[in-house]
Amino acid sequence: MNILENDIAGALTFIQQHLLGLEISTRQHHDFNKFKKRMKKLRGTKCSGQFDTKRTLLHQGNAFWLEWRHKNKTICIHAMRHDDYQDTDLATIWTSGQQSLAYAGGKIGKMQPELAHQMAGKIVYGGDLYMTEAFRGVEGLSTSIALQSFLYAEIKWKPDWIYGFIDKKNVTQRGFAGRFGYNHKAPIGTHWEKPPKGIRADDYLAALDRSGLARNAWAIATFGLGGLLHKQ
Repeated sequence: MNILENDIAGALTFIQQHLLGLEISTRQHHDFNKFKKRMKKLRGTKCSGQFDTKRTLLHQGNAFWLEWRHKNKTICIHAMRHDDYQDTDLATIWTSGQQSLAYAGGKIGKMQPELAHQMAGKIVYGGDLYMTEAFRGVEGLSTSIALQSFLYAEIKWKPDWIYGFIDKKNVTQRGFAGRFGYNHKAPIGTHWEKPPKGIRADDYLAALDRSGLARNAWAIATFGLGGLLHKQ
């Protein structure tokens, strides 16, 4: 499905105005060694294997990360990575290679969610989203940040799918899947027969296809963030 450039421009303009109203600026980066250090400083943990330069090849053509700053202090980071799976699907990729990206062992399972079997083509993974505690709960901020990441990915790669993992509580009690604009979700992330250390077993797979991204861009461009949240 085609996504109208006017809708993308309108949605990004609204999001940028919302962030500026909160005195928050956005910076785009491609240095993932810097990302790894920033994650360690903010969250106190390693970044995921998908964004670890020792575990996977990352360059300006297939990945970027965004940093949001308030008064010269980093308040949030989020990384995006593009892969081309034209001849296979995400579930197959997981069963053949996901284990190599995980820390501390674990054994990949075979019961991957049906949604992952449907996802093929140009796929973007959005992960390692972290926001400092002081800014959690600011109205519309998480939506602006997630959608800005997705729209940047659309401009750069025009993906068939964008996906991420959200823990069960944030899906079922806090509505993060809808708040981020995902239009598909499955009550299982990657299936692990034995989860590696540090990998949650209660994650949902949340995904956004091109029709969903087109609707989100139109809704925000037309009605602002309220259009997206009302739609969900």
